[in-house]
Amino acid sequence: IATNLIAMPLLLGSDAFYSLTSAPAWINMLIMLNPFQWLLNGLRSGFSGHNQDWAISLVALLTFLGITLFLAVGSFKSSDH
Repeated sequence: IATNLIAMPLLLGSDAFYSLTSAPAWINMLIMLNPFQWLLNGLRSGFSGHNQDWAISLVALLTFLGITLFLAVGSFKSSDH
């Protein structure tokens, strides 16, 4: 249940199902913090052959992975008492 509470809003907040090109500027800023959007951008650029865009998406996803792993390890260390 917890995974769906996190993943579904992130998926629906990306442009997987609808275009967000005419969205307000503050929504476009939020999209930059959405890992699903970076995954979609990487897949699209990989299929179209834009290697530089694919590499940027990969670096962004690895950054999100590093941040979440850091938070996860910190939460497990604090619950070991």
